[in-house]
Order: sequence, then structure tokens, then C-alpha cells
Amino acid sequence: MEGFFRALIFLIILLYVISTAQYATLGIEKAASDRAALLSFKSLVDDDPFGALSSWNNGSLHYCRWRGVSCGGRHPNRVTALDLKSLRLTGFVSPSVANLTFLQRIDLSDNMLEGRIPEELGSLRRLRYLNLSVNSLRGTIASSLGNCSNLRVLNLRDNKINEEIPPELGYLQKLTWLALSYNNLTGAIPATLGNLAQLQYLILRFNSFTGSIPYSLGNISSLIYLSFGKSNLSGPIPPSFGSLLSLKTLEIQENSLTGTIPSTLANLSSLNHLYLRGNSLQGEIPHFAELAFLSDLICSFNDLGEIPISLDTSSLQTLDLGMNYLTGIPYPFTISHL
Repeated sequence: MEGFFRALIFLIILLYVISTAQYATLGIEKAASDRAALLSFKSLVDDDPFGALSSWNNGSLHYCRWRGVSCGGRHPNRVTALDLKSLRLTGFVSPSVANLTFLQRIDLSDNMLEGRIPEELGSLRRLRYLNLSVNSLRGTIASSLGNCSNLRVLNLRDNKINEEIPPELGYLQKLTWLALSYNNLTGAIPATLGNLAQLQYLILRFNSFTGSIPYSLGNISSLIYLSFGKSNLSGPIPPSFGSLLSLKTLEIQENSLTGTIPSTLANLSSLNHLYLRGNSLQGEIPHFAELAFLSDLICSFNDLGEIPISLDTSSLQTLDLGMNYLTGIPYPFTISHL
């Protein structure tokens, strides 16, 4: 019996040693994979004027200490962040970045990178932050990014992206910041963006969309900042926007919006800034007197006709109603502190 227990203990120890060795081997293989992915990224950088990547491929320096590379604590040899912003890098974003499977953060903003956003990035399920803004990226927004289920921030502003917003971005349930401004995006704004239940900032200004603003965006009760300025939009302002009770800024300037300003906007108790300049809005300006935090009301260059008796809100600092079809200043008309 004693021999049996000795054999059993020996077997358990042997299995532990084997599994530990296998895990260590796997860790070494994955570490080698991360290093190879970084070198592949470097190989597609055509110009590095500040020598930011000069330490990469230094045999005496572990890749976790290369400039712009961070590795994790629980998994010390796995790359978790790639921060190479404002380095004037030229070239392309290598699809091999997707082999850095522990990546949580990518910041390649303010460079001169070209080409397309690799579809392969959609396999980075741990990714929380993706900033490729202020580059020269073209083509489409990779629809596969809708698979990055932990993504909180997606910033692609100031590029040359010239196709439609993929509806798959509406799958990003943890997204809080979506910035796609200053591109040449076309097509309709997908209604699926209304599914982004945690979104706080939606910035789409300076694009070339077609169609109207989706009513579904009124479902995003967490929105703080909503911007569509100069984006070729038509149709009405959705009355559903009156449900956005956390909204502080609504900016829809320089479009081709028609219809009236929805009276529901008077429900936006947190609103600070309302910019509706340069549209074809008609009718009466709603009674905004209950909006205690409204500081800027810009409705110039429309077809508005009537001013409400009172626009007196204690915080109003800027009121611009110029270039409309105003029927006169009603009596009594009070804005006590302007």
C-alpha cells in the first residue's frame, strides 16, 4: 500500500513538472511571437525622423523596454500597450499588430501613416483604446472592429477615410468615445449606433454623409457631447433627442436640416451649448427659459420666424438669431443679463 502512495505522489509531481514545462515553453513561444510582431510593425515604417524605433531589434534590450512598448504585470512578457504618438512616422499600420493578443491600448495618433486600417485588428478582444487620429489613413473603417468587445475609445478623426461607417460599430457596448470627424465619410449614419448604451461623446462633424440623423441616437441616455457639424445631413432634428438628459453640447451647424426645432429640446436640463447655425429650420424657437445651464444659443442663418416671449435663462451668454425671418421682438421680451 505504501508503494502505491509513493507511486501516486511521484506521478502527480511528474505531471506538475510536465505541465509547468509546457506552460513555460508556451510562454516563450508567445513572447517570441510578440517580438516578431513588433519587428513586423517596424518593417512597414518608411521613415522615423526622430529615431523612435532605433532601440527596436537591439539584442541586448528586452522588447518590453523598447520605446513606446509596455508589457503587463500578470503576464510580464506580453505587450499590453503600443504608444507611438506624435513621432512623424510614415508608412503603414502592419496587420501583425493583431498578433499582440494582450494589447489593451494602441496610440499611433499624430503621425503620417497611410493605407487602410487592418481588418486583423478586430481580433484584439482585450483592446480598450484605439487612437489612429491625425494620420492619412484611407479606405474603410474595418468592420471587424465591431468584434473588439472591450473597446472604450475609438478615435479616427483627421484622416482620409472615405467610405461608410460600418454598422458593426454598434456592437461595441462598452464604447464611451467615438470620434470620426474630419474625414470624408459617406453614406448614411447607421441606426445601429443607437445601441451604444454607454457612449458619452459622438463626434462626426466635417464629413460627407447622405440622409438624415437616425432617431435611434435619442436612445443613448449617457450622451454628453453630440456633434454633426458640416456633414451634409438633411431632414429633421429627431424629437427623440429630447430624451438625452445628460447632453451638454448639441452641435449640428452647417447642414441642410429642415422642419422645426423640436420642442422636446426644452427638456435637456443639462444643456450648455446649442449650435444650429446654417440650416433651413423653420417655425418658432422653443421656450428654453427652463434650461438653467444654457450659455450659448446659436440659431443664425436659418428660416426661423418667431422668438418666444422669454429666453431668459440665468446662464445665457451668447444669443445669435441673425439672418432669419424673424417677425419681430415680442413684448415683453426679457433677457435680463445679456
